[in-house]
Amino acid sequence: MRKYLYIIAAVCLLCSCQKEGIQTREENGGVRTVGVTSGTFPVLVLTEGVWMAESTDSWIHIKEEWHKDKASFIVKYDSNESTDGDRRFNRVGTIRVKTWDGAIVKSISLRQYGMGPFISLPDSKISTAGGRQNIPFLTNLTDRERPSLIFSSDSPSIIAPVWDEDGESVSFDTTAGTTGGVIQVQFTDAWGQVFTASATITRE
Repeated sequence: MRKYLYIIAAVCLLCSCQKEGIQTREENGGVRTVGVTSGTFPVLVLTEGVWMAESTDSWIHIKEEWHKDKASFIVKYDSNESTDGDRRFNRVGTIRVKTWDGAIVKSISLRQYGMGPFISLPDSKISTAGGRQNIPFLTNLTDRERPSLIFSSDSPSIIAPVWDEDGESVSFDTTAGTTGGVIQVQFTDAWGQVFTASATITRE
């Protein structure tokens, strides 16, 4: 009989944080922002019961171990500094606090600064003969970020602007006799920040 009482008591202890939920002392709606260099910070968990913190992002490091009731854990994060051969932009990772059975999860977003994206489309003149055209496009985005670029045009005579394979221009089709228009480009970074640029296209 005593054995069963121990089992029941253990189950009640483990389930207690399910009843209370998980709370952390994090400001800004569960979002923390850090600089480009590596560092650490503590997270205080205000709850009752058994819980664990973890992250699946390779640049965020947490010692995965079980805690009980109100306690703190340490988050370590890697540097996001760019080098000549590795451009690193703003990034976002996730820290999760869960109960012993994973039934309740509290997420904290960790935003880390990096290099600011740069995009530029200079105003250009094009031929009125129609056909495929190119204009310069300047950016510090890497091949990994460039597929996220969105191009558009406000003119029906400037058709399907896209990032060109040469890596230095935007190409598009034009109809004969085109009078020009405006080409826009948009990039959204990992934080959800939107960067835009535009070029006014006129005929030669």
